[in-house]
Amino acid sequence: MLNLSTRVVTRLGRPDAFYHAPSADFKRLSGSYTPARFSQFASDLRSAQLTVKGNEIPNNRLGPCAEDEFPPISAKTYKGLLEAGKAAFRNGEIGAVILAGGTASRLTKNKIFWEIEGGKTLLQLKLYATIGRAREGGIDIPLYIMTSPATRHDVVKMANELGYEEGIDFMVSDQSMLPVLTPGGEMVGFNERILFAPTGHGAVFPTMQNTGVLDWMAKRGVKYVVQSNIDNPLVALDSQDSNPFLAYVGYHANAEREITAQVSRKEPLFMGGIPLWYKPEEGKRRLAIIETNQIEPKYLEQFNSLLPYFNPLTLIYNLGFLRKFDAARLPVVVIEREDKDPNSGEVILKYVKLETMSGSITMAEPANFLPDTIPGVYREGMFTQLKGLDQLEAWKARLVSRFPDFFKA
Repeated sequence: MLNLSTRVVTRLGRPDAFYHAPSADFKRLSGSYTPARFSQFASDLRSAQLTVKGNEIPNNRLGPCAEDEFPPISAKTYKGLLEAGKAAFRNGEIGAVILAGGTASRLTKNKIFWEIEGGKTLLQLKLYATIGRAREGGIDIPLYIMTSPATRHDVVKMANELGYEEGIDFMVSDQSMLPVLTPGGEMVGFNERILFAPTGHGAVFPTMQNTGVLDWMAKRGVKYVVQSNIDNPLVALDSQDSNPFLAYVGYHANAEREITAQVSRKEPLFMGGIPLWYKPEEGKRRLAIIETNQIEPKYLEQFNSLLPYFNPLTLIYNLGFLRKFDAARLPVVVIEREDKDPNSGEVILKYVKLETMSGSITMAEPANFLPDTIPGVYREGMFTQLKGLDQLEAWKARLVSRFPDFFKA
């Protein structure tokens, strides 16, 4: 095990980048990852059988897609979809998932703490947009929040400050975490404690299955589960005519597939989940969300500027499907990161994380893809992800005007 010195840990300068725990806590933190499975991962890293290069899907199994492969939604069609979504909303058939387990290791401050106005944080706004607006209209949206040991206390505290009660308004549990490894496959420790990091948002599927969340939602009549991220604050659940998101729910309710993924127009250099034509090892070619670290870099450069859309990790699932989905079908990817001295830029620590991505569920199961062509959605930036504090600053006035009652309260 690589033991970090006090000097190195101090110079990392980001206490929320990792979670420190005794080695005995492995079983409690690792969720569906057994010690034997993790040991095999570490062994494969040491022998170079597991590498970042190994994440890449062969080029002959991928292909770019064009805008005309995402048919626009006409005003006439939109009206029927909105009514179907409102019916599901009024009937209490919608549940929600917010992912809040990440430690924001690439940012200077975790997004859950980003302040908008009057002490209200981005997480609190997301909670209000997801269940608060609906509750004001007499509609119950059961919410599950996936946290980690590094974020759970603060998440529950912020929810309680808004008057939301655990076990009634929301359920919360921790996603799995694994020890951080050096590129050579050694665990990283400090003062006889191991550095753990979340295993990616793909952990949401086994976590919901293993903690009874899906049963809790089903008993409350939920049929459809909406997943959206903290940094998608304009994705709201309410029955106002000005809220087009329920049309996406209506589209999903009328569709035959188990998953609907939203896609939004992207900037040419955007890095994230991209809808591409994907050929599984067995089965027919279909659209799927592929992470950029799963694409050979030169191949990505050839068509990235031409690709019209990305996925902002807003998805809708059938609850019954989530109950039976085998999360072992998700690819495990190797993420290499490095931490630098905030002053000199010197690399202090290079490390490796093992992650699964929730968007990769579309690689395992065919999905519907619905673009942001519903009138007003793209113009209003409904699926825009807030990627930094500078972008949040530019959006503050828009967020306050979209949810005025929240910020006046």
